[in-house]
Amino acid sequence: MATELVEVRVLGITIDPTNNQTVVVLKEIDSDRVLPIWVGPFEAGAIAMAIEKIKPPRPIAYDLISDIIQIFNLNVVKVIIESLKDGVFYAQLVVSQGGKEEYLDCRPSDSIAIAVRVFAPIYVKRDLFETSSVSFTKKDINDEEEETKKFKDFIKNLKPSDFKWH
Repeated sequence: MATELVEVRVLGITIDPTNNQTVVVLKEIDSDRVLPIWVGPFEAGAIAMAIEKIKPPRPIAYDLISDIIQIFNLNVVKVIIESLKDGVFYAQLVVSQGGKEEYLDCRPSDSIAIAVRVFAPIYVKRDLFETSSVSFTKKDINDEEEETKKFKDFIKNLKPSDFKWH
């Protein structure tokens, strides 16, 4: 029997005020339930850049991967957020070529960053979504929009000199 999946979309990116970490918020299609996934700031920035259609002067790794997918006639069929173990989410990037599908182990942040670039659907296994999702209210949406705006402004104003290179 096939595992039931819940389709989600990226609602936005926010900062968790309790620990100052970035969070990608996935919203169930036609529902008020969301699944927050804590991700690194660079991955969050890459997702935000794709959603906002911000093109950096040079391609970042996710842009390069998207270009490789296109050049070699691959198809990103879908992303599946499949499990949560010890506080860490796990995902699969499903890619096809010539009718053959491959399931690639992938961090959710990486798979989402690719999916938003190639317009691939994102799914969460239903049992995981049922146990890890939360409902939100209109007030939460307004707070989310404000936090997302702040984060987008932060990303737009980043300069190479803001990073420490080792």
